[in-house]
Amino acid sequence: MVDGETLQMVVNCASVEQMQLCGLKIIKDQMKLRKVFATVCGNADSTFGIASFTTPTRGTSTNTSATPKGTRKLKLSEIKNLTPEEKRLYYMKRNKVASAARKEWPGNDIPCFKNNQENMKKLDSLVKTIEEECSLPFFGRQAIRRHILDTLTERRRCVKKGHDYEDTSGSAKKRLKLEESNEAGATKYG
Repeated sequence: MVDGETLQMVVNCASVEQMQLCGLKIIKDQMKLRKVFATVCGNADSTFGIASFTTPTRGTSTNTSATPKGTRKLKLSEIKNLTPEEKRLYYMKRNKVASAARKEWPGNDIPCFKNNQENMKKLDSLVKTIEEECSLPFFGRQAIRRHILDTLTERRRCVKKGHDYEDTSGSAKKRLKLEESNEAGATKYG
């Protein structure tokens, strides 16, 4: 049996291995314990990551860095405040979202969503399908949507710079530079 003081120490200070020895083998269960503890006992320890992201059920949040319902992506300073387990889970979920976006829109033809209802519907359906698997208390539907858009924007930028996502050899950029240098050499000497 665990007394109150030991429970507080487990919630605030326990490593992943110690949590697993207590029977909390899944990161989701570990986060749930921390969330319940923070809700029941208040914001007991400000260094403990999940407490800074939970908002009280009544009244206003005492922490200004709280992200209600995961409406936006986390800032770097907020990511630094996460526990190692939460960071790992957050990055894993973000990678799954980016992977789903790459799978939905492969290649160099990356769609624009502004004023295009068909593409917006595809985006909304993708968000709905991966929301159940990839959402966290601080990484919800809007944050997932934003991350998909950011991933596609970055891919679009790379395509403009000459990267070829359809090339399977992985040396498309080198080939492009070689062609440019050959053209420059031909005009210089020709």
